[in-house]
Amino acid sequence: MSSDRGKAKVNYLSREGLVGHTDAPDWSFLYTTSTVKDPDRWPGDRVVLPDGRVFRYAKSSGLCNDETAVEFTLAEVQTYGTVATTTVARTKDTAFTPDQSRSNSIVITGGIHAVLTQDQLRGGYVICYGSVGPAQFRGLIGNDVAAANANFTVYLDAALVTQLTAGAGIEAFYNPWTALSSANNTVACSKAGMPATPVDASGKYFWVQTWGPVWCPPTNASFADDNDRGAYWRASGAIEGEIANASKGGSNSTQYAGFLLTKGFTAGPLLMLQVSP
Repeated sequence: MSSDRGKAKVNYLSREGLVGHTDAPDWSFLYTTSTVKDPDRWPGDRVVLPDGRVFRYAKSSGLCNDETAVEFTLAEVQTYGTVATTTVARTKDTAFTPDQSRSNSIVITGGIHAVLTQDQLRGGYVICYGSVGPAQFRGLIGNDVAAANANFTVYLDAALVTQLTAGAGIEAFYNPWTALSSANNTVACSKAGMPATPVDASGKYFWVQTWGPVWCPPTNASFADDNDRGAYWRASGAIEGEIANASKGGSNSTQYAGFLLTKGFTAGPLLMLQVSP
């Protein structure tokens, strides 16, 4: 079976020395959707534009309205589980060597999870709770196929530096960029950014802006005056002012969205989006 293991990539468009188009938009691919994954990209990969705007490749888990923020909809892969076998940790003070590569994979057991396809967890994360030393946090570059609730193997982006004994605690998390939606409208989900273009169904690949100038509908009454520059996400994916956020509860959240970029409030306003640089 072919493998899609790998690490996240970032592209800086029109860097010095690269020639861009002079008669057509350079960034048209950012405003497309597809049911087929780009073979050169994986959810979570970044593109950085020269003006500072940042976009992430993502996959939808529902409708995505391009005028409101989308949210992360996934929780962890399974509830708290355990390591099936003792791992080998590399020595902190020596260079990595191939015979220590076993510490780059972990067999997880003792939890409840859905069916896992090959490398579905690429771009996800694990927290390893060893009995000795601090917890170890690593990214995932892939996983093996697993039936529901069965043991499964994950592959790490870096070797462990503290040995894990069989039975040590572990939690695994999906790649958060593989399930974005604007359909939930709940303060229980954090916002990921603004879709570059509308997405009409789940299971589609698209781009979401996570940093830089953008427009997002404001809740006008929540901005008390021109001095109210900070913006926070509402459950709907719109933005609101600090005054409304201070009340908390209801549709308000404490997640910071960015600050107003334009003078005053009525022009736009443009938002300096600040989710993920």
